[in-house]
Amino acid sequence: MSIFAECVNSLGVIQELTIDQTLTRFCVKGSLSAVDSSLLGNLKVLFERFNEIGVSVYLSLKNGENDTEYYSSNSFQEFESKCENFFDSYCSEDLTKFEFESKDWGDLVYIFHKETLYKYLNGLDLTQVLSEISGKFNSTKKLIFYVLESTPVISNDYFYFVDASKEFDKQTLNEWLSNTNSKDKINTRTELRDKVSHFVNAVAFQFTPECFDINLADESLKKIFNRLKTILLLIFLSDYSAIKNDNKISFKIKGYKTLQCETEGFLDTQIINELNEIYEWAYGDGPFTDKIGIARNVISIHVVGEDISTLEIGTCSSARSGYDLYLKSNVKQYIEVKNKISDMLHSQADKASSIVKDMFTMFKTSMWTFVAFFMSSVILRSTKFIADPKVDISIFIAGIAFILLSYIYIIFARHEVEIEKNRLGDKYEEIKNRYKDLLNEQDLKKILTQSDVNNRSSQEREFNYVDSKKSYYTSWWVGINTAMLIVWILIYNQITFPWVKKLLHCIGVVLQLAS
Repeated sequence: MSIFAECVNSLGVIQELTIDQTLTRFCVKGSLSAVDSSLLGNLKVLFERFNEIGVSVYLSLKNGENDTEYYSSNSFQEFESKCENFFDSYCSEDLTKFEFESKDWGDLVYIFHKETLYKYLNGLDLTQVLSEISGKFNSTKKLIFYVLESTPVISNDYFYFVDASKEFDKQTLNEWLSNTNSKDKINTRTELRDKVSHFVNAVAFQFTPECFDINLADESLKKIFNRLKTILLLIFLSDYSAIKNDNKISFKIKGYKTLQCETEGFLDTQIINELNEIYEWAYGDGPFTDKIGIARNVISIHVVGEDISTLEIGTCSSARSGYDLYLKSNVKQYIEVKNKISDMLHSQADKASSIVKDMFTMFKTSMWTFVAFFMSSVILRSTKFIADPKVDISIFIAGIAFILLSYIYIIFARHEVEIEKNRLGDKYEEIKNRYKDLLNEQDLKKILTQSDVNNRSSQEREFNYVDSKKSYYTSWWVGINTAMLIVWILIYNQITFPWVKKLLHCIGVVLQLAS
């Protein structure tokens, strides 16, 4: 027996009864043809149970024309005197009217009479029922229903139905209350919805479809929750939606074709499940904007006319397939872009090699110039040198000038290499700027800085290559120039060695014979 039935039966013999139950108040009015003589004891027992549950109840009794007596579960001490007053003036021939009431529940709901509550909710239009529940939805986005009769304990992240007619597991209930996943999920998915659509009643109703996704045992309440879940699914999948005064929702979906639909929300279970699957897929992991766009495109071509109840079963599978094709197309384009960048980086590597080769060419040109000069100035004049070591001073000055020019040539070559190196760096920046609008910044950075075994990026590798080759050629160039300068000075200062004279004499003889 429910606590409500116990309350009523404890009063006496019922002749007339009117029950009113909402989410904010419970009231039962009626008349008694006879009052139970054990009224005082019965009320004490029942009111103690209400206090244990945490709900306040009030009772008023009026026999005939006598004054009304008021009883409250918050004031046991007055029971006895009030009951004595009532029975002192009680007339069994007169009807006794009573009113039993409970209210001021805060953000809780006490269900004294399930059938009356469900009938009440079913009689409300969409705006009213959402407003009733929204008014009870607290800051944590949770709502507890204390059912004062035997009922299975049912819950999701947002609603908890507990059997308060007997002892229940308070620890489990407290753990459920401390979980904040419900609030986080509502906020996250509401923000996503607001980015891609407009819901006219968004400020008033902070719900998501999963709020009403709960396996209820009572068919009447299940029907209400399924309707609200359906309405919210359509709101979250559409581009525009509004709850109308005629108990319908109007929504627009812009896909391959534009759907302008209206519905009261009473759809077949298969359609609801299909919409829910699409919703969970679109709002789940992955790029939301792309997925919701594909979902709307697919929904628009799987509905006959503008009737959402004709949605084809399997639409979500089509959306998934469309998304896979979209990804493959994007991956193909991504690979093409990445290959283009790789080709550009390879081209830059060739450019770095070209810079080094240009310096090597300058180095070779300088060395061949020296060789030609000394061949003509020294070796071909070796006989004169042997006969008279004091060669014409003009030749000596010309040799010194060639060597000094070679030193200047080194500076010029290094400067040219540095200029080309800076241009190479500009090319890398140009590649980055060209593709930063097409690729994710982190991904582009990853492509451009692909490292080798030494953890160096492509640009760093090429710059290091140019710098090392520049230092290498400079060292050889300066070394050869310095050596030739020393030899040239020694020769023209006649600080020679016998083996040098013999070597030059032999070379001169060979060249003369050859000529």
